[in-house]
Amino acid sequence: MGNKLKSQTQDQLVAHDSRSFMISCMDFRLIDDMVRAMDSMGYNNNYDQFVLAGASLGLIQTKYEHWGKTAMDHMEIGSNLHHFKEIIIFDHMDCGAYKKFNPKMKTTEEEIKLHHENCQKAYEKLVKKFPNMKFRAFLMEIDGTFNEISIKITKENILNKSNISEVNREESK
Repeated sequence: MGNKLKSQTQDQLVAHDSRSFMISCMDFRLIDDMVRAMDSMGYNNNYDQFVLAGASLGLIQTKYEHWGKTAMDHMEIGSNLHHFKEIIIFDHMDCGAYKKFNPKMKTTEEEIKLHHENCQKAYEKLVKKFPNMKFRAFLMEIDGTFNEISIKITKENILNKSNISEVNREESK
């Protein structure tokens, strides 16, 4: 038998539940960094993953509406099969999908702003379908470092205030 990873978070031979559902971009440059990021946060082998060009952008854009629908369908079956209680979106900088969908975007600041806006919109879309899920969003740099994106919770887009991590909570007034 091969070597076992010492950082496994559950026995993979008997596991039936995952802790989270992660939506990430398809960019080949960051696949291993996404896995390392999830491992570093304690999710090693404990999440379902859906790959979507642009991650949050792919989920909310309307040019290819079937992308968002397919992601939602996968989340629904994943929730039924693996009973995850949290949704994580991992966007990243220097994203080709962001450049393709936003050709007028020229600066790093503009790209960061779009990631934050799209993660907020993704949350607003997801909370309607999965009102009891926790939600977290992250923005990864091309070097693999990442930071959590703050999501604004308003009375209009929330049914259950427990659906976002305490670390990420920002009440609107």
